[in-house]
Amino acid sequence: MKTTFFFKFLLSAVILATVTACDKTEKADTAEADAAAGVYEGYTLGDSNYFKNYLLGGGKSGVTIAANSDGSINLTYKSGIADFVLTNLTVKKGAFSGAGKTTLSMSGGSGSSTEYAYTLEGSVNSSKELTLSVNIPNVMGGMKLTFNQGKTPLFLFVAATYKYNSSLSLSVGAMGSYGPTNKGSIEVKRGSTNNTVNITISGISQIEGMPMTMQDFTVNEVALSEGKDGSYTLASESFTSQSGTVTINGEKLSGTVSADGVATLEVVFKPGAMPMSITLNFSGSKNAKH
Repeated sequence: MKTTFFFKFLLSAVILATVTACDKTEKADTAEADAAAGVYEGYTLGDSNYFKNYLLGGGKSGVTIAANSDGSINLTYKSGIADFVLTNLTVKKGAFSGAGKTTLSMSGGSGSSTEYAYTLEGSVNSSKELTLSVNIPNVMGGMKLTFNQGKTPLFLFVAATYKYNSSLSLSVGAMGSYGPTNKGSIEVKRGSTNNTVNITISGISQIEGMPMTMQDFTVNEVALSEGKDGSYTLASESFTSQSGTVTINGEKLSGTVSADGVATLEVVFKPGAMPMSITLNFSGSKNAKH
């Protein structure tokens, strides 16, 4: 009787130890997956042989990372031109990578039926900051998308060259008006802050009948603000610039960029010692379809 009892006790202990050992072995380490999990909002910039730092998806994109019970993660990246969905990615020291196929829609529509191969790399640090990039080698000679966490800088909504369907003219006080020419353009780039831009006006020399010769000039640090209905406002009360060797004494700059990418600009200035003001008017689109 004692022998039988001892045998049953020993067998139970062995089974318990085996189960405990199995539990310890099979339990996955989910710490890294849990640390990476979250919803990240931001914006996406695209680079290719045809454009650089191009704002995609209207300035809104997001990444969702979900932790799995086996310690892997599932990732969904909505870039604005494509959705990238990868499952069961391994996370090591906050970093992860994967590959897949997706369809693209550069115009924001439903996209084509063609699938393009891509590779994705990313990481999440201890401060919950996400870095993420996607390479699509067979699009436009190679396209790279970079996700940027946080609010979209204002200048990215207007940074472009406005040259399509353009009209550039000058009004020189009592001397009359000249133009317009359709060979003018403006280039808008980031200023010293996210809410200022530098505007280069080109094509003044193409205006026929001008009694003076003027070269391109740039107005720096133009204030940028959000307007109504998705538009943006440009403003500068006074500025100094150079048109070749001539100093431009700016009195006022005002303009808008519409939601569909059409820029209008009015610039009042005096070149050199000229006593009367010149008013420059420009309109043009960054999109060929306008």
